[in-house]
Amino acid sequence: VEGKDWERHRRLTAPSFNENVSSLVWDEAARQAQQMLVFWSETGQKGTKETTEDTAALALHVLTNAAFGVAYAFNEGVRKPAPGHEMSYRESLNMCLGNILTFAILPKRYLYLPFLPKRLKKVGEAAKEFQQYMAEMLAKERSSRETHEGHGKVNLMNALIRASDASRGKDTKSSLTDEEIFGNVFVYNLAGHETTANTLAYALFLPAAHPEYQDWVREEITGVRKASPGQQDYDSTFPKLPRCLAAMVSNPPIPQQSS
Repeated sequence: VEGKDWERHRRLTAPSFNENVSSLVWDEAARQAQQMLVFWSETGQKGTKETTEDTAALALHVLTNAAFGVAYAFNEGVRKPAPGHEMSYRESLNMCLGNILTFAILPKRYLYLPFLPKRLKKVGEAAKEFQQYMAEMLAKERSSRETHEGHGKVNLMNALIRASDASRGKDTKSSLTDEEIFGNVFVYNLAGHETTANTLAYALFLPAAHPEYQDWVREEITGVRKASPGQQDYDSTFPKLPRCLAAMVSNPPIPQQSS
Protein backbone atom coordinates (compact mmCIF):
# COMPACT_ATOMS: atom_id res chain seq x y z
CA VAL A 1 0.00 0.00 0.00
CA GLU A 2 1.24 3.49 -0.92
CA GLY A 3 4.21 2.03 -2.79
CA LYS A 4 5.40 2.94 -6.27
CA ASP A 5 2.38 1.38 -8.01
CA TRP A 6 0.01 3.28 -5.72
CA GLU A 7 1.85 6.55 -6.41
CA ARG A 8 1.67 5.91 -10.16
CA HIS A 9 -2.06 5.18 -10.08
CA ARG A 10 -2.76 8.17 -7.86
CA ARG A 11 -0.77 10.52 -10.09
CA LEU A 12 -2.60 9.36 -13.23
CA THR A 13 -6.12 9.03 -11.81
CA ALA A 14 -6.37 12.01 -9.43
CA PRO A 15 -6.78 14.59 -12.24
CA SER A 16 -9.89 12.67 -13.38
CA PHE A 17 -11.78 13.96 -10.34
CA ASN A 18 -12.35 17.66 -10.86
CA GLU A 19 -15.10 20.27 -11.07
CA ASN A 20 -15.67 19.54 -14.76
CA VAL A 21 -16.70 16.00 -13.84
CA SER A 22 -18.84 17.37 -10.98
CA SER A 23 -20.69 19.54 -13.48
CA LEU A 24 -21.25 16.54 -15.76
CA VAL A 25 -22.59 14.49 -12.81
CA TRP A 26 -24.91 17.36 -11.86
CA ASP A 27 -26.38 17.67 -15.36
CA GLU A 28 -26.86 13.93 -15.84
CA ALA A 29 -28.32 13.45 -12.36
CA ALA A 30 -30.87 16.19 -13.07
CA ARG A 31 -31.78 14.56 -16.40
CA GLN A 32 -32.15 11.12 -14.82
CA ALA A 33 -34.16 12.48 -11.87
CA GLN A 34 -36.59 14.23 -14.23
CA GLN A 35 -37.09 11.03 -16.22
CA MET A 36 -37.54 9.01 -13.02
CA LEU A 37 -40.17 11.52 -11.84
CA VAL A 38 -42.06 11.14 -15.13
CA PHE A 39 -41.81 7.34 -14.85
CA TRP A 40 -43.20 7.40 -11.32
CA SER A 41 -45.98 9.82 -12.28
CA GLU A 42 -47.14 7.40 -14.94
CA THR A 43 -47.78 4.71 -12.31
CA GLY A 44 -50.81 6.67 -11.07
CA GLN A 45 -52.24 6.31 -7.59
CA LYS A 46 -50.69 2.90 -7.01
CA GLY A 47 -47.27 4.59 -6.87
CA THR A 48 -44.08 2.55 -6.86
CA LYS A 49 -42.58 -0.09 -4.59
CA GLU A 50 -39.23 -0.11 -6.39
CA THR A 51 -37.70 3.10 -5.07
CA THR A 52 -34.36 1.50 -4.18
CA GLU A 53 -34.27 -0.35 -7.50
CA ASP A 54 -34.90 2.90 -9.34
CA THR A 55 -32.33 4.95 -7.43
CA ALA A 56 -29.82 2.18 -8.20
CA ALA A 57 -30.57 2.56 -11.91
CA LEU A 58 -30.30 6.35 -11.64
CA ALA A 59 -26.95 6.16 -9.83
CA LEU A 60 -25.52 3.69 -12.34
CA HIS A 61 -26.71 5.72 -15.33
CA VAL A 62 -25.02 8.81 -13.90
CA LEU A 63 -21.87 6.78 -13.29
CA THR A 64 -21.77 5.35 -16.82
CA ASN A 65 -22.13 8.84 -18.25
CA ALA A 66 -19.48 10.36 -15.97
CA ALA A 67 -17.10 7.40 -16.37
CA PHE A 68 -17.61 6.51 -20.05
CA GLY A 69 -19.63 9.28 -21.67
CA VAL A 70 -22.47 6.81 -22.35
CA ALA A 71 -25.94 8.33 -21.83
CA TYR A 72 -28.99 6.14 -21.21
CA ALA A 73 -32.67 6.85 -20.78
CA PHE A 74 -33.78 6.20 -17.19
CA ASN A 75 -36.00 3.19 -17.89
CA GLU A 76 -33.64 1.56 -20.39
CA GLY A 77 -29.87 1.48 -20.57
CA VAL A 78 -28.10 -0.62 -17.96
CA ARG A 79 -31.29 -2.59 -17.20
CA LYS A 80 -31.18 -4.41 -20.54
CA PRO A 81 -28.40 -6.44 -22.22
CA ALA A 82 -26.56 -4.55 -24.95
CA PRO A 83 -26.21 -6.16 -28.39
CA GLY A 84 -23.79 -9.07 -28.22
CA HIS A 85 -24.30 -9.56 -24.47
CA GLU A 86 -26.20 -12.12 -22.41
CA MET A 87 -26.29 -9.93 -19.29
CA SER A 88 -27.07 -6.27 -18.79
CA TYR A 89 -24.25 -3.99 -17.67
CA ARG A 90 -25.95 -3.61 -14.31
CA GLU A 91 -26.48 -7.34 -13.77
CA SER A 92 -22.87 -8.17 -14.59
CA LEU A 93 -21.57 -5.34 -12.39
CA ASN A 94 -23.77 -6.26 -9.43
CA MET A 95 -22.72 -9.91 -9.61
CA CYS A 96 -19.04 -8.93 -9.76
CA LEU A 97 -19.43 -6.53 -6.82
CA GLY A 98 -21.26 -9.18 -4.81
CA ASN A 99 -18.51 -11.74 -5.36
CA ILE A 100 -15.35 -9.76 -4.70
CA LEU A 101 -14.14 -12.36 -2.19
CA THR A 102 -14.61 -15.07 -4.81
CA PHE A 103 -12.32 -13.18 -7.20
CA ALA A 104 -9.79 -12.66 -4.40
CA ILE A 105 -9.66 -16.39 -3.60
CA LEU A 106 -10.20 -17.98 -7.01
CA PRO A 107 -8.29 -16.78 -10.10
CA LYS A 108 -10.68 -15.63 -12.80
CA ARG A 109 -9.48 -18.23 -15.31
CA TYR A 110 -10.76 -21.01 -13.02
CA LEU A 111 -14.29 -19.60 -13.10
CA TYR A 112 -14.70 -20.88 -16.67
CA LEU A 113 -14.04 -24.55 -15.86
CA PRO A 114 -16.97 -26.76 -17.01
CA PHE A 115 -17.28 -28.79 -13.78
CA LEU A 116 -17.81 -25.79 -11.45
CA PRO A 117 -21.12 -25.33 -9.59
CA LYS A 118 -23.73 -23.33 -11.46
CA ARG A 119 -23.37 -20.34 -9.13
CA LEU A 120 -19.65 -20.02 -9.76
CA LYS A 121 -20.16 -20.44 -13.50
CA LYS A 122 -22.60 -17.53 -13.34
CA VAL A 123 -19.98 -15.42 -11.57
CA GLY A 124 -17.49 -16.30 -14.31
CA GLU A 125 -20.01 -15.30 -16.97
CA ALA A 126 -20.60 -11.99 -15.17
CA ALA A 127 -16.85 -11.27 -15.03
CA LYS A 128 -16.54 -12.02 -18.74
CA GLU A 129 -19.55 -9.85 -19.59
CA PHE A 130 -18.35 -6.94 -17.46
CA GLN A 131 -14.86 -7.03 -18.98
CA GLN A 132 -16.42 -7.09 -22.45
CA TYR A 133 -18.46 -3.98 -21.57
CA MET A 134 -15.27 -2.29 -20.35
CA ALA A 135 -13.34 -3.25 -23.50
CA GLU A 136 -16.12 -1.93 -25.74
CA MET A 137 -16.31 1.38 -23.88
CA LEU A 138 -12.52 1.77 -23.90
CA ALA A 139 -12.39 1.03 -27.64
CA LYS A 140 -15.14 3.56 -28.26
CA GLU A 141 -13.28 6.24 -26.28
CA ARG A 142 -10.01 5.54 -28.06
CA SER A 143 -11.75 5.62 -31.45
CA SER A 144 -13.41 8.95 -30.69
CA ARG A 145 -10.06 10.42 -29.62
CA GLU A 146 -8.40 9.27 -32.83
CA THR A 147 -11.10 10.93 -34.93
CA HIS A 148 -10.93 14.07 -32.76
CA GLU A 149 -14.52 13.58 -31.63
CA GLY A 150 -13.35 12.78 -28.12
CA HIS A 151 -10.93 15.65 -27.65
CA GLY A 152 -12.27 17.94 -24.96
CA LYS A 153 -14.78 15.36 -23.73
CA VAL A 154 -15.20 15.20 -19.98
CA ASN A 155 -15.46 11.71 -18.53
CA LEU A 156 -13.30 9.56 -16.30
CA MET A 157 -12.24 7.00 -18.88
CA ASN A 158 -11.26 9.71 -21.36
CA ALA A 159 -9.23 11.41 -18.64
CA LEU A 160 -7.50 8.12 -17.77
CA ILE A 161 -6.66 7.46 -21.42
CA ARG A 162 -5.38 11.01 -21.89
CA ALA A 163 -3.22 10.89 -18.75
CA SER A 164 -1.90 7.43 -19.57
CA ASP A 165 -1.11 8.29 -23.21
CA ALA A 166 0.64 11.51 -22.19
CA SER A 167 2.73 9.62 -19.65
CA ARG A 168 3.49 6.81 -22.11
CA GLY A 169 5.27 9.27 -24.37
CA LYS A 170 7.68 10.11 -21.56
CA ASP A 171 8.03 6.82 -19.70
CA THR A 172 6.29 3.57 -20.64
CA LYS A 173 6.57 2.35 -17.05
CA SER A 174 4.52 5.33 -15.85
CA SER A 175 1.51 4.75 -18.09
CA LEU A 176 -1.57 2.60 -17.40
CA THR A 177 -2.26 -0.63 -19.23
CA ASP A 178 -5.78 -1.36 -20.44
CA GLU A 179 -6.14 -3.88 -17.60
CA GLU A 180 -5.21 -1.18 -15.09
CA ILE A 181 -7.72 1.22 -16.60
CA PHE A 182 -10.38 -1.50 -16.26
CA GLY A 183 -9.31 -1.99 -12.64
CA ASN A 184 -9.66 1.69 -11.85
CA VAL A 185 -13.08 1.85 -13.48
CA PHE A 186 -14.18 -1.18 -11.45
CA VAL A 187 -13.06 0.55 -8.25
CA TYR A 188 -15.06 3.64 -9.25
CA ASN A 189 -18.11 1.41 -9.62
CA LEU A 190 -17.40 -0.37 -6.34
CA ALA A 191 -16.96 2.87 -4.40
CA GLY A 192 -19.69 4.93 -6.00
CA HIS A 193 -22.62 2.84 -7.18
CA GLU A 194 -24.33 1.07 -4.28
CA THR A 195 -23.45 3.71 -1.69
CA THR A 196 -24.88 6.49 -3.85
CA ALA A 197 -28.00 4.49 -4.70
CA ASN A 198 -28.73 3.77 -1.02
CA THR A 199 -28.09 7.39 -0.04
CA LEU A 200 -30.52 8.60 -2.69
CA ALA A 201 -33.18 6.13 -1.56
CA TYR A 202 -32.72 7.18 2.06
CA ALA A 203 -32.92 10.85 1.04
CA LEU A 204 -36.32 10.12 -0.54
CA PHE A 205 -37.71 7.98 2.27
CA LEU A 206 -36.67 10.37 5.03
CA PRO A 207 -38.66 13.44 3.88
CA ALA A 208 -41.70 11.22 3.28
CA ALA A 209 -41.51 10.12 6.92
CA HIS A 210 -40.78 13.65 8.18
CA PRO A 211 -42.85 16.18 6.19
CA GLU A 212 -41.40 19.07 8.19
CA TYR A 213 -37.95 18.39 6.71
CA GLN A 214 -39.47 17.93 3.27
CA ASP A 215 -41.03 21.40 3.55
CA TRP A 216 -37.72 22.82 4.82
CA VAL A 217 -35.78 21.45 1.82
CA ARG A 218 -38.53 22.36 -0.65
CA GLU A 219 -38.45 25.95 0.59
CA GLU A 220 -34.77 26.22 -0.29
CA ILE A 221 -35.16 24.63 -3.74
CA THR A 222 -38.15 26.81 -4.59
CA GLY A 223 -36.28 29.93 -3.50
CA VAL A 224 -33.23 29.12 -5.61
CA ARG A 225 -35.32 28.31 -8.69
CA LYS A 226 -37.30 31.54 -8.38
CA ALA A 227 -34.16 33.62 -7.89
CA SER A 228 -32.51 32.21 -11.04
CA PRO A 229 -35.22 30.89 -13.38
CA GLY A 230 -33.81 28.77 -16.19
CA GLN A 231 -30.32 28.81 -14.68
CA GLN A 232 -29.71 25.65 -12.67
CA ASP A 233 -26.14 24.81 -13.65
CA TYR A 234 -23.76 23.25 -11.14
CA ASP A 235 -21.46 26.23 -10.54
CA SER A 236 -24.20 28.74 -9.79
CA THR A 237 -26.77 26.48 -8.11
CA PHE A 238 -25.03 23.87 -5.95
CA PRO A 239 -23.42 26.38 -3.54
CA LYS A 240 -26.89 27.78 -2.79
CA LEU A 241 -28.31 24.45 -1.58
CA PRO A 242 -26.86 23.82 1.91
CA ARG A 243 -30.14 22.34 3.16
CA CYS A 244 -30.16 19.76 0.37
CA LEU A 245 -26.56 18.88 1.17
CA ALA A 246 -27.42 18.57 4.87
CA ALA A 247 -30.32 16.23 4.05
CA MET A 248 -27.92 13.98 2.10
CA VAL A 249 -25.17 13.76 4.72
CA SER A 250 -26.97 14.08 8.06
CA ASN A 251 -28.11 11.04 10.05
CA PRO A 252 -30.34 11.64 11.89
CA PRO A 253 -31.61 14.74 10.06
CA ILE A 254 -30.33 18.02 11.39
CA PRO A 255 -32.73 20.21 13.39
CA GLN A 256 -34.72 22.71 11.40
CA GLN A 257 -33.30 26.20 11.72
CA SER A 258 -33.68 29.51 9.98
CA SER A 259 -31.15 30.46 7.32
